[in-house]
Amino acid sequence: MNAHLRDDTLIIPSLREQVLLASGASAGEIAAAQAGQGRYFSAPEVDLDQYDHLIVCASGGKDSIACLLRLIEMGADMSRVEHWHHEVDGAGASTLMDWPFMRDYNRKLAEAFNLPLYFSWLEGGLAACRTFPLAGRIAHRSWNLTV
Repeated sequence: MNAHLRDDTLIIPSLREQVLLASGASAGEIAAAQAGQGRYFSAPEVDLDQYDHLIVCASGGKDSIACLLRLIEMGADMSRVEHWHHEVDGAGASTLMDWPFMRDYNRKLAEAFNLPLYFSWLEGGLAACRTFPLAGRIAHRSWNLTV
């Protein structure tokens, strides 16, 4: 069984039941939730017209790409959509977490959808945050690359 199928069929339903039990849900409420399995994390539609900017925080992975595609599907005004990538390792500091190609990958993804691209990072990246008390004193930097 692949990891996603295992999550969808075993882990998430089990967690849902545990949360319902912990919250004092009745047997009927738990049964109703189990009957609705397959619709996880459903949320009401958001009125995108209420926002001046629609920011996609993009790792470049499937979830952030799905978020971008969902905005398109919802009819978002693409002139208000921005593609943001946070460089976990800092600006070229290391490759502890970020793959070396991620900056270029996100640039090409933003180009493909004609989106402005923004990068952000902490000075020194994740390595500088290893000692928690320092985390609040690390400078945050950002810059943009318009495509």
